[in-house]
Amino acid sequence: MVSKAARKSAAGLLMAIGGGLFGICNGSAHEWYPVECCGGNDCAEVEHATYDRTRGADGTLPILAVTTALGTALVPSNFPRRESRDGKMHACMRPGQGEMRLICLFLPPPS
Repeated sequence: MVSKAARKSAAGLLMAIGGGLFGICNGSAHEWYPVECCGGNDCAEVEHATYDRTRGADGTLPILAVTTALGTALVPSNFPRRESRDGKMHACMRPGQGEMRLICLFLPPPS
């Protein structure tokens, strides 16, 4: 028969191992996105960036459009940019009224 103390010790060890594995499995680019940008699946690496020739909200031409696995969003010229931690461009966006709404934009640091 296994003592109560041994069962507690084994349970604690299993919880520590499980927690460590969860931390390893949970590691991804999402771990460095600020909470205000990412709700768990709102951010992705930018696959394509181009200048859109449609008029921007402030009437200026052209306006940057970024495409991720989540969709395409327009980047207003005055939209705040943040530094990417992996040297790649990333965008966080959510569905808006008829189009994707940009939440955060991460750019590689200047070289």
